[in-house]
Amino acid sequence: MRLALSHGDPSKGRLVYVIDSPIFSTLRDRPAFAALVREYAAGLPALVADVVGRLDADDLNQARKLAHRLKGSAGGYGFPDIARLAAEVEASAGAGDRATAARAAQTLRTLCERARAGAHVVDGGSSA
Repeated sequence: MRLALSHGDPSKGRLVYVIDSPIFSTLRDRPAFAALVREYAAGLPALVADVVGRLDADDLNQARKLAHRLKGSAGGYGFPDIARLAAEVEASAGAGDRATAARAAQTLRTLCERARAGAHVVDGGSSA
């Protein structure tokens, strides 16, 4: 399955991500949670951008705290893979290993885009 999602400020041109395999929340079969999961997944890229921004600024303590929050919220919203990777970012940042934390955060960014795509598919929305 291929899904294209547009992202960014349309006045400055659109960025299009092609996602080969969306990931889905473990709550996807519970209709009562669909809107919450969709809203959470839509905000994931911004959460990861905050983590990456703190890593880029060498603010490892704040990156660790943000990754810790992401770890907890992702688990609660049914994204265990995102929670595990956020835990890796948290541990690496906590240990002062910026390079490992940054690599994990880049992978985390991709996972969050895939989760965003999965929420979009479950919702039945259009793909662009």
